[in-house]
Amino acid sequence: MQPLGTSKNKKGHHPNTPPLWETSRAQHCEAKCMGMYIMETLIKMPQVSPTMTSGTIVRWHKTIGDKVRAGDILLELETDEFSMDFEIPEQGYLVEILVSEGISVDIDTVICVLSDTPMRRGV
Repeated sequence: MQPLGTSKNKKGHHPNTPPLWETSRAQHCEAKCMGMYIMETLIKMPQVSPTMTSGTIVRWHKTIGDKVRAGDILLELETDEFSMDFEIPEQGYLVEILVSEGISVDIDTVICVLSDTPMRRGV
């Protein structure tokens, strides 16, 4: 008999453990898709000043499916102090936008997902 909380299902995963793509180790996720692994990067609302607690996405400069390179302008954001363009720190394909234009979110909230392939997990 296994100790409580250590049982595994048929695939060897712990039943109470969320799927790997729902975790956020170092802001990178892996998801198995059609027999291959894809790497996804969670992009969070940046803290661009020491006093910033939230930001509003004014305009997305990229759309879902666009290939982005590190340094590309991803979006325009606004804080209580100023507006600025946000350069993407990673490269990949924009596969999901989680926060719409005009919406204000706290810093470190995931705002979009990049992938190393234009294919979205589970598609």
